[in-house]
Amino acid sequence: MALAATIKTWMDEAVQAVTAQLTFANQTVASHRVLTVSGWHHSALRQPIARYLVGLRVNAITAALAVRCDLTDAPADVAEVWANVVSIVGPEENSLSKKQISTRRNPWIAEALWHLCMAVSQQRVELHPPGKVLAVTLPHVKTTDPGLDLAVLFHDGATHGLSVIETKAYENDVGAAMVSCIGFFGQIDGGLHNPRLRQVVSMLRAELADQAHISDGLWKNRRCYLPNVHYDNANPIDWAAERTDFAPLVPGPANIFVMPHAITGFSQFFTQIADQMRIEARALSNV
Repeated sequence: MALAATIKTWMDEAVQAVTAQLTFANQTVASHRVLTVSGWHHSALRQPIARYLVGLRVNAITAALAVRCDLTDAPADVAEVWANVVSIVGPEENSLSKKQISTRRNPWIAEALWHLCMAVSQQRVELHPPGKVLAVTLPHVKTTDPGLDLAVLFHDGATHGLSVIETKAYENDVGAAMVSCIGFFGQIDGGLHNPRLRQVVSMLRAELADQAHISDGLWKNRRCYLPNVHYDNANPIDWAAERTDFAPLVPGPANIFVMPHAITGFSQFFTQIADQMRIEARALSNV
C-alpha cells in the first residue's frame, strides 16, 4: 500500500478503535463541569494511538477532521515522516534528556491525544459537551511554539462557538498545571490573545462549506474553556470540589469543562506511546 494510503488507513482505523474503547463520566459543580474521559491506557489502543499521532506529525488530517495525506512514495517524503516523528520522540529509546521528555515529548503527546479525542467526538458527541465539533486546530509542531494548544469550532444547535483547550502534562503537580491553565484563560478574557483567536477562527471557518453564519470574532460571544490536565493518578485530586479561582473567568461555570486524564504509570504511559510511534514510523520505510 502506498505511503499516503497507509497513513490514511491508520488514522481512520485509529479513530474507530478509540471510539469503541473510550468511556466518560460527567459531574456538575457550582464552579465548573467535569468530563473524565477514560480508556486511553488499554494496551489494544497503543498501536492505533501511535499511528494516529504519526499521521498528525505529517498533517494527515484537515481542520475539518477529514483524513487526507498528501505524501508521495518518494524517498524524501518517507524520510520526512521519520524526521517529524523523531523530532518529538527521539531516534532511539533513551535519546532524549529528562527535560526534553517533560517539556517537549510528553506535552506534545498530551495535545495529540486530545486532538484524537476531538476527532472521536464527531461520533461520540458526549466527548465535547459544548456542541457538535466542526473543526479543530492541529497540535503545535513544537510545544515551545506560541499559540493555543487546541481550538475547537463548534455548533450548539443555536449558535457557533469556540472551545479553547489548554493541555498540561505535569506528572506530580496538578495544582501548578491548573494555575497555568487558569492564567492563560484569564489572558484570553483580558483580550491579550484576540489577534491569534481571530486568526484561528478564520482558519477554521475556511474549512467549512457554510461560512456565512460564522464570524471571525465569534469567540467574544460564545466560548468555552477546557483545561486538560494529564497527571499520575498517584496524586489524587477531587475534581468535584468547587474552585473559586474559576469565578473571574468570563464564560462562567456552565462553559468551563475540566477534562482530567489521570494516568496509571505516567512516565511509562508516555514512553510506550513514544516507542510505538517510533516503531510505526520505521515500518513506513518498508511501505
